[in-house]
Amino acid sequence: MWGTHTSFYDDKENAKMKIQEESVDSLEAKELLEELSASLEKITGNSGKNSFKNEDVKTKRSVFAVAREEGKAVGCGGLREVSVDTGELKRIYSAKCGQGIGGTMLRFLEEKASHLGYRRLILETRKVNVNAVNFYLHHGYKICENYGKYIGNEEAVCFEKKIGEWKMRSEKEMYHLILEVAKRDERVLAVYMNGSRTNPNVPKDMFQDYDIIYVVNETKSFREDKQWIHQFGNILFMQYPEETPYYSSDVENCYGWLMQFDDGNRIDLHVETVENMKKSIHEDKLCKILLDKEGILPEIPESTDEDYWVKCPTQEQFAATCNEFWWLQDNVGKGLWRQEILYVMDMINYYVRPMLVRILSWKAGIKTEFSCSVGKAGKYLNRYISKEEWDEFLETYSCAELAKMWESAIKMCELFDRVAKEVAAELNLIYNEQESKNSLGYLRHIKTLPSDAETIY
Repeated sequence: MWGTHTSFYDDKENAKMKIQEESVDSLEAKELLEELSASLEKITGNSGKNSFKNEDVKTKRSVFAVAREEGKAVGCGGLREVSVDTGELKRIYSAKCGQGIGGTMLRFLEEKASHLGYRRLILETRKVNVNAVNFYLHHGYKICENYGKYIGNEEAVCFEKKIGEWKMRSEKEMYHLILEVAKRDERVLAVYMNGSRTNPNVPKDMFQDYDIIYVVNETKSFREDKQWIHQFGNILFMQYPEETPYYSSDVENCYGWLMQFDDGNRIDLHVETVENMKKSIHEDKLCKILLDKEGILPEIPESTDEDYWVKCPTQEQFAATCNEFWWLQDNVGKGLWRQEILYVMDMINYYVRPMLVRILSWKAGIKTEFSCSVGKAGKYLNRYISKEEWDEFLETYSCAELAKMWESAIKMCELFDRVAKEVAAELNLIYNEQESKNSLGYLRHIKTLPSDAETIY
């Protein structure tokens, strides 16, 4: 515990009162805690002893304090660590009602929590303890969802309050947290990372996830402990990817939590067994070792996005891509004539557009001698094609209006045709120009058909 018997707090409104950090095992502390337990037993029917352990307020980031008036102990309170940014207030007690002891103790603990780096405080009391509920509401605490052992307890009410400077944790702070959690947990043998933060060619920004893998001997204990992930911060919303009903997962060897925190950071965390790691760690060259307690991780080369570079197409690949694009115009055309807007949007964005992105990616590859990645969905294409071509590409994205959808569909065909010819010429490939001419001509013909037409020709 920090500064035992050395940290004082003077209440400006009550000059006689002083608050001092003391051992929770002291005689006076024990007497105050017993008085609190008796009071809670009388009010709620539960002493609260089972929700408090002395050891919780003996750690480096915890506090236990005693309030005194003219040397006599008149109140106490504790703070324990829940996660790197969240502390829990425990056993706040005033032996005298209406004299500001509780409020003064609360301010003392809030200041201590802020100095210790906490940004959020939580606590629990019982609904029937109306005075306590009103006390915390009066001091700026807001009712929140029940946490930890109080989940599902209809008698409990939980509170939270943000304190100190509320800002997004830095990259340095996040890495420190991720590694400290791993170092403290004996179940974690090693840590490595993949994803965009390992890619030197991806611009850094505040939205990048931390794609983290903890290597472990088993996943069951992590899966069964619903609270351990909360040490990474206050979670706004999250996903359990292995729990989806749409595909099967080997949860015994790999399990994950995708977590969006209230400070803006996101961690995509997985635990995987040593056996699983040996199979997966070499699957992606975007990989970086962060910690290896047991020397179990293999040597891996420096992180690179080489696996995602655009590959030079063969004649068969080029022809298949072009054929897919032009064949699908039949579906686009008939869907537009039928005014089936959702069908056409789906057809274009899920089936036709990927062919256009692929042909533009090959053009980018030619420009860089096939040593570049255009990113997911071609998001980095603007780095490698002209501004005019990029603008033309963006014009192929339409809103859900029939006339504009026809316009963007034609523009998509014209752009594909021109770039396909350029790629074919640069790579000495054969482009079926008759196929493109026939398909685009057919699409334009459908566009001219009246809505009550009974034959195509």
